[in-house]
Amino acid sequence: MKGYLKLLSVFIAILLACPLLTGCDKTMLNSNTKSATEHTAKINAGVYDLLDFEDKQESEFALRGLIDAPDVLEL
Repeated sequence: MKGYLKLLSVFIAILLACPLLTGCDKTMLNSNTKSATEHTAKINAGVYDLLDFEDKQESEFALRGLIDAPDVLEL
C-alpha cells in the first residue's frame, strides 16, 4: 500500500504544480466547469483502480500517529 500512496502523492504534486508551470492565474479558476475529456476520464479511472479503498490499514496508522515525520522541517 505504501507504493500506492507514494504514487498518489506524486500524482497530486504534479496536478498542483501544472497550473503554476503553465501560467494559470486565479482569474482562470472559477465556477464554470466542463466535463473531463475521454482521455482524462480514462487516466483518472486507471489511477482510481490502483487504489485499494477497502484497505483501512494506512488510515488506522494515521489515526494512531504512526506516520513518520522528519526530525527537522526543511523550508
